[in-house]
Amino acid sequence: MVLAREVRVFRPFSSCYLFRCHGGDRSPVTRRCGAELVASIGNVSMYLLGTGSAFPPGKLSDENLAALGASYSDSERKLLSRVGVASRAVALSPESLRTLGSVDILETRKAATLSPTTLGLQAAKNALERAGISIEQVGLIVADCGTPYQTCPSEAQRIAGAFGIKIPAYDLAIGAAAVPMFFHIINSWREDRVPDYVLFVSTNTPSLHVRYGADHVAAGVFGDAAFACVVSRRHQGRWRVLSTGANSHYPRRKAVSVERHITLSEQDIPSTESLRSEVASLLSDSDLGENTYFIGPGLVAHEFASILSERGVSMGRISSTVSETGYSLGSTSGAALVGVCDRAASGESVAMIHCGDGLSAKVVLMRS
Repeated sequence: MVLAREVRVFRPFSSCYLFRCHGGDRSPVTRRCGAELVASIGNVSMYLLGTGSAFPPGKLSDENLAALGASYSDSERKLLSRVGVASRAVALSPESLRTLGSVDILETRKAATLSPTTLGLQAAKNALERAGISIEQVGLIVADCGTPYQTCPSEAQRIAGAFGIKIPAYDLAIGAAAVPMFFHIINSWREDRVPDYVLFVSTNTPSLHVRYGADHVAAGVFGDAAFACVVSRRHQGRWRVLSTGANSHYPRRKAVSVERHITLSEQDIPSTESLRSEVASLLSDSDLGENTYFIGPGLVAHEFASILSERGVSMGRISSTVSETGYSLGSTSGAALVGVCDRAASGESVAMIHCGDGLSAKVVLMRS
């Protein structure tokens, strides 16, 4: 039984967020981003208390794809090299893919080892444990799911129902920008309207929408993952959000479309030139130093890391799970954030950047 209630609002933006691990200067800063600034909020009073991620047990290697007849043109190989996927975490067994390649999505779901809800629930439990709170202390659940089994009830409602709680539950229909936009939206609300603890969950299973054996590019790009985090505007945690911002440009385009099957629009993926411009804008801020970790757009994860490396950023300072688990839409940047939270030292920072998916927005610059 689903107990939560839902309101669907919000539209896609492009955004960048910076968290600072406690230690050193904690004062927030405000930066502008691009000519079409939608919002940039400084003087933030918000804390990240705990993060969690979850991946399905199935692994799909390049060898598995070759066995399914995968072959690529030169342009397709170039696209795949920009993403940089070597292995994919999928909610299907490699053995089932040969027969499930072009069947109806409902039949594919029957063969799946888990659903977006069960994957998101795992990540949420991990985040709550790391935050040191119980689900009963959470006053709001916000979720993102680009591959829901149904649109109503929403994924946030399903997760609340799985926990057996009755609290407000909302979905964000934002796609790849979901994680940074969550922080921006909560930061933009009046503090007295935000519950003590808010749980955010991004969970996506795009592998269930891939036509294996027919769409070799999509088969090579997508994997499944879930990310969850607990934030508070009142209770301090290890990480403090220094600044949030978002901007949007028109016309809006979709690099990824999810209907019965998932497809990529190559012309709507950020170009190499635009990505270089985004990186140059980010690194031009003198406040970003050697103690900054970087999380970039997952759909061009390998190229983003290569450009940063060319500019002198250590590869150890660039966090991504795309190579090992595939591109999982809005969950991708969150999964990378979990890794940073596990290894960052006191006083270190992480800048989470979203650009592309047809949005072509500038990043928000924040202090390291």
